[in-house]
Amino acid sequence: MDISFNKSLNNTTKHVKTVFITTITLLFVLSSMVTYAGGRPVGKRRLFISLGTSYFFNDKYSDQNKEVQKYLNNGRNQSLSASLSAEYGFSRRVSLIASVPFVSNTVKSDISSNTINTLGDGQIGMRYYIANISYRTYFSIQTNLIFPLYVNTDAVNRGYGKLGSSITLAGSGDFKLFDKGFFFETDLSTSKYFGGDAPFQATLTSSIGFSISKYYQLSLSESSAISYSITKDLNPLSPSPAKDFSSNQVTAGLSRGLGKSRSLSLSYTTFISGRNTAIGQSISLGYGFKY
Repeated sequence: MDISFNKSLNNTTKHVKTVFITTITLLFVLSSMVTYAGGRPVGKRRLFISLGTSYFFNDKYSDQNKEVQKYLNNGRNQSLSASLSAEYGFSRRVSLIASVPFVSNTVKSDISSNTINTLGDGQIGMRYYIANISYRTYFSIQTNLIFPLYVNTDAVNRGYGKLGSSITLAGSGDFKLFDKGFFFETDLSTSKYFGGDAPFQATLTSSIGFSISKYYQLSLSESSAISYSITKDLNPLSPSPAKDFSSNQVTAGLSRGLGKSRSLSLSYTTFISGRNTAIGQSISLGYGFKY
């Protein structure tokens, strides 16, 4: 067989693999960007809107054996993501949830460059606030319908391209310790895409933070995601992204209150461990306001 053809096929394989592994990581990053009113009810006939943007970059990945690998030909990835999320309160207990993400993903190497601009998986659902403790700690359950806002082709893959559903259990609250105001939130989310080998996924995110002044708050969170499917392998030439992977990330954030109904946040997220996932970092900026 022609040696030049083998080299070209190998380069194509590596490039496609970069795109697919990055797609999985972006799904995880975007899911962590979808934030609402801090786990508290928005109130009857009130609307909370959250705008988020994130810059993600990496030049290596963790393979199926959790070994760190570099992309071929000095390959590297950078992505600019944005999300619009909203929660509308029908009552103090029931809310409507919706979110729309967008991604501009660029994969570069010494011999090529490719950019994909696309909408992601939209979500719409309902949140029910089950109970509260002294109106300081809240517990809720949320169900979502997941639907692709894009169409995959043989040449360009933008995600799973399937309908799915998810359910999230959340608890959040605040307390005082040493005259400092602390807050916490824990979310456990599971999702299932429809199809023969469609993945079952679970994400656990825990956050804790405290007020450093009247307007500023610091926070630290850890997110773990796992996706299970009967399809274990990552085939670089397959038109579908990996369905079996795991990832752990940690995030440090700083937020500033802008009055009673607005807030601005800045955060940094970095990879801890994972399998079949990109190793990288992201910087995110968020703005939330309530009507």
